[in-house]
Amino acid sequence: MQTTTDPRLSEVLSAVFGQMSKAIGRSPGLLTRGDYTVLGLTAALGPRRLCEIADAEGHDPSTTSRRISALVDRGLLERTPDPDDGRAHRVHLTGPGRDLLEAERARRAALVEDALHDWDAADREALTRLLSRLHDTLARTSGRTERTS
Repeated sequence: MQTTTDPRLSEVLSAVFGQMSKAIGRSPGLLTRGDYTVLGLTAALGPRRLCEIADAEGHDPSTTSRRISALVDRGLLERTPDPDDGRAHRVHLTGPGRDLLEAERARRAALVEDALHDWDAADREALTRLLSRLHDTLARTSGRTERTS
């Protein structure tokens, strides 16, 4: 298969995401990456069964179950009976979970803001638009459509 995409693009994206992870890690966060993902998915999807969150996250249900249990123990998520199946539960954000998620989103946005401080508005908009488009395309091909932020 012949491609017209610059072969360096995937390397550049990998390096960018690596630098973003480093920047997030250097500044003590309120949530781990995994916790942030689960809370973000729960906020985006609304109350869902654990298996639905695991599927959206792309992880094994047992991994997601442990993470959700820890977030429930911290009071950030709550389990409620599933109205469609009394044997199952749905998970949803608590008020403190939503507050912490928003605080972490703001912290991460500030890191990006600092990195892009000398970019003009048109370049920022183009970056946002193109990365959103790339996300949506990749999500469609992998069967995942949710964004965590």
